[in-house]
Amino acid sequence: MSNYRKSFAPTKDGFQEVWDSMQDPSIEQLIAGIQSKKPTKEQMLEKIKYFRDSRSTLDTELYHLSDYAEDYNSLYAAKNTYHFGTTEGLQNRTRSQCKRWSDMLELTSPRFNKKAVPPGDEQSVYKASYLTQKPYEPDLWGPASYGTLVYDLKTELDFIVSHMEDGEHMCRDVMAREEEINNDPERKKQLYEKQYREEEERNQESIDDYCREGNICADNALYKKMLDYETRDDFINDNFHGPSSSQFARYVIVDSTLKSLQSDITPLEKRLLGFDFEKVLRVRKALSGLDDLLEAKPSGQFEPLGIVQLIRWCGVLPSTKNHHDNEREFYEKYLVPCYRGQHTWPAWNTIFTRRKDVGDDERQRKLDVACFEVKFGRVCGAEK
Repeated sequence: MSNYRKSFAPTKDGFQEVWDSMQDPSIEQLIAGIQSKKPTKEQMLEKIKYFRDSRSTLDTELYHLSDYAEDYNSLYAAKNTYHFGTTEGLQNRTRSQCKRWSDMLELTSPRFNKKAVPPGDEQSVYKASYLTQKPYEPDLWGPASYGTLVYDLKTELDFIVSHMEDGEHMCRDVMAREEEINNDPERKKQLYEKQYREEEERNQESIDDYCREGNICADNALYKKMLDYETRDDFINDNFHGPSSSQFARYVIVDSTLKSLQSDITPLEKRLLGFDFEKVLRVRKALSGLDDLLEAKPSGQFEPLGIVQLIRWCGVLPSTKNHHDNEREFYEKYLVPCYRGQHTWPAWNTIFTRRKDVGDDERQRKLDVACFEVKFGRVCGAEK
């Protein structure tokens, strides 16, 4: 039984120990390692079968690691959290690779000599194996002692090394992007706000229920932690990839509900316009003067172009599912019901068609916003 240490620290240095042991080993190193352990042919066959049967496991693990690497840095709060953060999370997703690699190293390490190790010390398998550039004398008979078994084992060794190298590349990429985001407070804030809006939209029914009841339990660990910070930006900056996605979702429900209850912004306004009281007040003021802000046809129906400019000026937040969903809801559930004048409104499809006619690019949106801002300033006596 081996007494080599096969575990490694759940840190970047721990990963480095494993990666440093990958040296693209040659057939000669493999032979030297096998000869040092002197396994029987039966033991060799058993090990080859073990590594060969592991191939599908390593393929699956690499596939899931690829998905994780693609999504992880696009989230403020990831699915799982770990004590040692990103590195520990990545190690949990490369366990099969590292296990097969350490097993291969153990097979090609000299028999463990307890007397050669000082009491209290550990000898790492990542430095003991002949596959890790340990000095060796070429075997006189080469692979002849084991025949094709050596080449079969080399095939499995190459398969494991290939997966380890791909895994290392993905892990390093995730850690590099993590460090880059950690040094960019504005990027962390963008990720926070994006995930906040998504969770708010996903849990809107619960938030609306709590708002109707007029009460919610604020005994939420993450919410109370946020209150300990001098500013919300400080909280956002310090807690990137701190909470899990489920913890963050509960925090959003509590925070969003309390914001609504502590102001007179309605849940619908907050979801469609955001939690900016000054912005909401300007929109409400515009809605109170629509007869003067919007032109109407002789039939008494508002002109679609003016409505397009109004909606864009209101700054409706984009939907996480479909960019135009929130604008349609704003029109049908907020703008039209709030109007108390005598004019009538065209159907949404008419508005949607008119918007496509005038263009939906960023430049056109800015022009429409500026055009309506002039009307708003003239009619409502407000500055930009």
